[in-house]
Amino acid sequence: MKSKEILRGLDCYDPEGRIFPHISRLSPPRVEPLELALILKWKFGRFKKTDKAIIKRIKVINKAIRLAATCGKEIDAVTALCTIKGIKISGASAILTICYPDRFTIIDKRVLDMLSISPSDASKWTPADYWSRFVPLIQTFSKRHALTLRQADQVLWGASVFRDIRARMK
Repeated sequence: MKSKEILRGLDCYDPEGRIFPHISRLSPPRVEPLELALILKWKFGRFKKTDKAIIKRIKVINKAIRLAATCGKEIDAVTALCTIKGIKISGASAILTICYPDRFTIIDKRVLDMLSISPSDASKWTPADYWSRFVPLIQTFSKRHALTLRQADQVLWGASVFRDIRARMK
Protein backbone atom coordinates (compact mmCIF):
# COMPACT_ATOMS: atom_id res chain seq x y z
CA MET A 1 0.00 0.00 0.00
CA LYS A 2 1.09 3.54 -0.67
CA SER A 3 1.33 5.97 2.23
CA LYS A 4 -1.60 7.99 0.82
CA GLU A 5 -3.78 4.86 0.89
CA ILE A 6 -2.69 4.12 4.46
CA LEU A 7 -3.66 7.62 5.59
CA ARG A 8 -6.97 7.43 3.74
CA GLY A 9 -7.65 4.08 5.41
CA LEU A 10 -7.01 5.59 8.83
CA ASP A 11 -9.23 8.57 7.96
CA CYS A 12 -12.07 6.25 6.98
CA TYR A 13 -11.58 4.05 10.04
CA ASP A 14 -11.68 6.98 12.48
CA PRO A 15 -13.33 9.96 10.80
CA GLU A 16 -14.46 11.44 14.14
CA GLY A 17 -10.89 11.65 15.38
CA ARG A 18 -9.09 12.39 12.11
CA ILE A 19 -11.40 14.15 9.61
CA PHE A 20 -14.22 15.82 11.53
CA PRO A 21 -12.02 18.11 13.67
CA HIS A 22 -10.48 19.46 10.46
CA ILE A 23 -13.95 20.27 9.06
CA SER A 24 -14.96 22.24 12.17
CA ARG A 25 -11.76 24.29 12.06
CA LEU A 26 -12.39 25.52 8.49
CA SER A 27 -13.64 29.07 8.19
CA PRO A 28 -16.40 28.69 7.24
CA PRO A 29 -16.87 24.95 7.82
CA ARG A 30 -17.74 22.99 4.68
CA VAL A 31 -17.70 19.40 3.50
CA GLU A 32 -16.31 17.75 0.42
CA PRO A 33 -18.10 14.75 -1.14
CA LEU A 34 -15.87 12.14 0.54
CA GLU A 35 -16.27 13.86 3.91
CA LEU A 36 -20.04 13.93 3.51
CA ALA A 37 -20.01 10.23 2.61
CA LEU A 38 -18.00 9.55 5.78
CA ILE A 39 -20.47 11.55 7.88
CA LEU A 40 -23.38 9.53 6.48
CA LYS A 41 -21.58 6.22 6.98
CA TRP A 42 -20.48 7.23 10.49
CA LYS A 43 -23.97 8.35 11.57
CA PHE A 44 -25.96 5.54 9.99
CA GLY A 45 -23.39 2.74 10.00
CA ARG A 46 -23.79 2.16 6.30
CA PHE A 47 -23.49 3.89 2.96
CA LYS A 48 -26.54 3.34 0.78
CA LYS A 49 -26.90 3.76 -2.96
CA THR A 50 -29.36 6.55 -2.27
CA ASP A 51 -26.63 8.47 -0.42
CA LYS A 52 -25.05 9.22 -3.81
CA ALA A 53 -28.00 11.52 -4.55
CA ILE A 54 -27.39 13.36 -1.27
CA ILE A 55 -23.73 13.89 -2.14
CA LYS A 56 -24.72 15.42 -5.47
CA ARG A 57 -26.43 18.17 -3.44
CA ILE A 58 -23.09 19.22 -1.89
CA LYS A 59 -23.52 22.90 -2.85
CA VAL A 60 -26.91 23.08 -1.15
CA ILE A 61 -25.52 21.27 1.89
CA ASN A 62 -22.59 23.66 2.19
CA LYS A 63 -24.93 26.62 1.82
CA ALA A 64 -26.97 25.31 4.78
CA ILE A 65 -23.75 24.77 6.74
CA ARG A 66 -22.77 28.40 6.15
CA LEU A 67 -26.26 29.54 7.15
CA ALA A 68 -25.90 27.67 10.47
CA ALA A 69 -23.01 29.97 11.40
CA THR A 70 -25.40 32.91 11.63
CA CYS A 71 -26.95 33.35 15.06
CA GLY A 72 -30.73 33.09 14.72
CA LYS A 73 -30.53 31.05 11.48
CA GLU A 74 -29.93 27.66 13.06
CA ILE A 75 -33.50 26.43 12.50
CA ASP A 76 -33.33 27.63 8.89
CA ALA A 77 -30.11 25.66 8.40
CA VAL A 78 -31.59 22.46 9.83
CA THR A 79 -34.73 22.97 7.74
CA ALA A 80 -32.66 23.52 4.57
CA LEU A 81 -30.82 20.25 5.13
CA CYS A 82 -34.07 18.40 5.87
CA THR A 83 -35.51 19.51 2.51
CA ILE A 84 -32.86 17.44 0.73
CA LYS A 85 -34.28 14.04 -0.19
CA GLY A 86 -32.71 11.44 2.08
CA ILE A 87 -31.70 13.81 4.88
CA LYS A 88 -33.88 13.82 7.95
CA ILE A 89 -33.38 15.61 11.23
CA SER A 90 -30.88 13.08 12.57
CA GLY A 91 -28.71 13.38 9.45
CA ALA A 92 -29.01 17.18 9.42
CA SER A 93 -28.02 17.36 13.09
CA ALA A 94 -25.03 15.06 12.44
CA ILE A 95 -23.76 17.21 9.57
CA LEU A 96 -24.12 20.42 11.61
CA THR A 97 -22.57 18.82 14.70
CA ILE A 98 -19.47 17.89 12.70
CA CYS A 99 -19.21 21.49 11.50
CA TYR A 100 -20.15 23.21 14.76
CA PRO A 101 -19.56 20.74 17.64
CA ASP A 102 -19.88 23.50 20.25
CA ARG A 103 -23.33 24.61 19.05
CA PHE A 104 -25.12 21.58 17.59
CA THR A 105 -25.65 18.05 18.88
CA ILE A 106 -26.93 14.90 17.23
CA ILE A 107 -30.54 14.00 17.85
CA ASP A 108 -30.63 10.25 18.16
CA LYS A 109 -32.99 7.61 19.56
CA ARG A 110 -30.36 6.45 22.03
CA VAL A 111 -29.88 9.94 23.48
CA LEU A 112 -33.62 10.61 23.55
CA ASP A 113 -34.18 7.33 25.39
CA MET A 114 -31.36 7.98 27.90
CA LEU A 115 -32.94 11.29 28.87
CA SER A 116 -36.52 9.96 28.62
CA ILE A 117 -37.41 12.66 26.10
CA SER A 118 -40.55 12.35 23.98
CA PRO A 119 -40.98 11.64 21.22
CA SER A 120 -38.20 9.04 21.29
CA ASP A 121 -38.30 8.77 17.49
CA ALA A 122 -36.01 11.52 16.16
CA SER A 123 -37.91 11.68 12.86
CA LYS A 124 -40.93 13.06 14.73
CA TRP A 125 -38.97 16.16 15.79
CA THR A 126 -39.19 19.39 13.81
CA PRO A 127 -36.16 21.62 13.22
CA ALA A 128 -37.70 24.21 15.57
CA ASP A 129 -38.23 21.65 18.33
CA TYR A 130 -34.72 20.30 17.82
CA TRP A 131 -33.20 23.77 18.25
CA SER A 132 -35.47 25.15 20.97
CA ARG A 133 -36.00 22.01 23.04
CA PHE A 134 -33.45 19.26 22.34
CA VAL A 135 -30.25 21.31 22.06
CA PRO A 136 -30.92 23.20 25.34
CA LEU A 137 -31.49 19.89 27.16
CA ILE A 138 -28.12 18.56 25.99
CA GLN A 139 -26.48 21.90 26.83
CA THR A 140 -27.87 21.65 30.37
CA PHE A 141 -26.65 18.06 30.68
CA SER A 142 -23.20 19.03 29.41
CA LYS A 143 -22.89 21.92 31.88
CA ARG A 144 -24.13 19.82 34.81
CA HIS A 145 -21.41 17.23 34.11
CA ALA A 146 -18.64 19.64 32.99
CA LEU A 147 -18.60 18.22 29.45
CA THR A 148 -18.45 19.80 26.04
CA LEU A 149 -21.64 19.52 24.02
CA ARG A 150 -20.01 16.86 21.85
CA GLN A 151 -18.82 14.90 24.88
CA ALA A 152 -22.33 15.01 26.35
CA ASP A 153 -23.68 13.50 23.15
CA GLN A 154 -20.99 10.79 23.20
CA VAL A 155 -21.58 9.99 26.88
CA LEU A 156 -25.33 9.62 26.45
CA TRP A 157 -25.02 7.52 23.30
CA GLY A 158 -22.35 5.33 24.88
CA ALA A 159 -24.34 4.90 28.09
CA SER A 160 -27.26 3.68 26.00
CA VAL A 161 -25.04 1.12 24.26
CA PHE A 162 -23.70 0.00 27.64
CA ARG A 163 -27.23 -0.36 29.00
CA ASP A 164 -28.24 -2.48 25.98
CA ILE A 165 -25.18 -4.72 26.25
CA ARG A 166 -25.63 -5.18 30.00
CA ALA A 167 -29.30 -6.08 29.51
CA ARG A 168 -28.44 -8.70 26.87
CA MET A 169 -25.77 -10.26 29.08
CA LYS A 170 -28.26 -11.04 31.88
